[in-house]
Amino acid sequence: MELNPRSPLPLYRQFKLLVEQKIASGEWAPEQPLPPEMQLIELYGISRITVRQAMDELVQEGRIYRRRGKGTFVAPPKINQTLAQLTGFVEELALRGLEPSVRVLGYEVEPEPRVAELLGTAGPLLQIRRLVSVGGAPLFADTSYFPSDLVHLLGREQIAVRPYYALLEAGGRAPAEGDQWLGAVALSVETAGYLELEPGSPGLAIHRVTKDALGRPVEYTRVVYRADRYEYQIRLERGVVRR
Repeated sequence: MELNPRSPLPLYRQFKLLVEQKIASGEWAPEQPLPPEMQLIELYGISRITVRQAMDELVQEGRIYRRRGKGTFVAPPKINQTLAQLTGFVEELALRGLEPSVRVLGYEVEPEPRVAELLGTAGPLLQIRRLVSVGGAPLFADTSYFPSDLVHLLGREQIAVRPYYALLEAGGRAPAEGDQWLGAVALSVETAGYLELEPGSPGLAIHRVTKDALGRPVEYTRVVYRADRYEYQIRLERGVVRR
């Protein structure tokens, strides 16, 4: 594809289509770095503004991503999850045949009044922070809170090798139902650093409150995914429409 300054289609749109074609054809493969900005400017005879406008849109759409201090890369295919079943975030990856690795970033028991209210307890909570990677690349960072009476089920060494829900189930407090909220976020400096992206990059944030079979809250968690690597799927069916 050649760029045509006389085309009614803006140059940045033409350049964006060119990049998309190279990705779709496999010429620029997943996780491959894109040529540096100056090289693209010289190669295609376009301005820095044109390149950046096209690249910014591709980043927002999750087709490419920026790694701080390393450049711009082609995004891998997104991991897709449906909303039909309650599964843990690490558990879901394993069920899909992936091999997630967990790095524990923080593990402590401390007062968190606002979260404690959500969990229906007045005592301190177990707070766990993790970074979860797939294929050697970070996928999400999460912070989870549990009532302190569950500490004995969620040891620091155990949570690095087994999903939360498996450990809770083994201890008789299996999650049975949950309420979940999803929304788009701009990554903070700290989270972007963990996810190896530029601060302000798009992320998918999920908040969840989980209860056991007796209706007792067992977990509040906030997960932030790399938006270029993860998506949710919802199946809709049209019922009887009354007019």
